[in-house]
Amino acid sequence: MKSKTILIIVLAIVLLGVCVLCALTGYAGYAWLRNRSGNVQLWEVANVSAQVVETRNFEVTTPASLDIYSDAGSITVTAAEVDSIEVEMKRTAWATSEEEAQAAAQALPVTLTQTDNKVTINYTQNEQVNLLGNRGGTDSVDFIIRVPADTAVSLQTSFGEIDLTGTNGEAALTSAFGNISATDVTGALSMQGAQAMLSVKNVNSGSGSVTLDTSFGEVQVDGLTGGQMHISTSNGAITIN
Repeated sequence: MKSKTILIIVLAIVLLGVCVLCALTGYAGYAWLRNRSGNVQLWEVANVSAQVVETRNFEVTTPASLDIYSDAGSITVTAAEVDSIEVEMKRTAWATSEEEAQAAAQALPVTLTQTDNKVTINYTQNEQVNLLGNRGGTDSVDFIIRVPADTAVSLQTSFGEIDLTGTNGEAALTSAFGNISATDVTGALSMQGAQAMLSVKNVNSGSGSVTLDTSFGEVQVDGLTGGQMHISTSNGAITIN
């Protein structure tokens, strides 16, 4: 009987040692991933948001061009009587406290560059893996931009809406998840969406082509003139006036 008790104690000690070793191995693996990438979180509850607003102006002569790529956030571009590309950025980030969220919003990686009369804006999210926990929302940057009317635009966002108004240059608008609209636009137009409703109002592409294509969503056209046209949706209604 005594030998059985000793055996049970020994086995319990061994089992405890194995559990401790597994825990240490798991933590070491987590620490290695965190040190290697800097973006692996074991536990995160980020339910507090903060917003930072910043403005930038880029002097241009027409015809100008604007290229935007954003991982998350809406893009609104409006033609105005201006001689510069006026950019307002609203950065929104989530963290565990107001102070951390404010710092995270300020640190969102937005790059703005100008080459001659071309302005390029890029927002690419840092890759982050949260093993446990929850977030109140996705870090994002919303762009509200005024441009000279004779500006060609290429606007792309993965998550967010795109709204273009009043420009006279060629326009390419792409959103994977978010509605896309073009109003009072002149020039060749391409609108591509995955899960997105496409809306066109008073568009004249001249001799240029028009492509309106979405996989899941409606296509609404109210006033469209131009050259070759391709309008399609895999799942949704097409309404053309």
